Amino acid sequence: YPPVDVDLELVGDESFRTRAGPMRVVDTPGHTPGHVSLFFPDENLLLAGDALTCEGGSLEPPKPHFTPDWEEARTSVRKLANFDVDRVVCFHGGVVDADGDDIRRIHEEMAEE
Repeated sequence: YPPVDVDLELVGDESFRTRAGPMRVVDTPGHTPGHVSLFFPDENLLLAGDALTCEGGSLEPPKPHFTPDWEEARTSVRKLANFDVDRVVCFHGGVVDADGDDIRRIHEEMAEE
């Protein structure tokens, strides 16, 4: 893809008001440098991007062969486990009902790989 100009650089911990309520930017590198996830506290919703995936309705870790820095990705998953969520939207797999315990389980499983 050809490069595009960046209008706003997000590095994590920024907060925005949106039509869906407040949104917090969470720095989640590992899958790619500069990757961010978005947390909507009023909706208990996490847009994980590629920090997590969904397979067959189950929350899963990022794909290892597409994640150049596994340890950094694992650190990012641990950070996501601290949010009070009911649903996670993954770029690969869509929406899954999941909470912090599910994300903590992913973090622990990533240590075994």
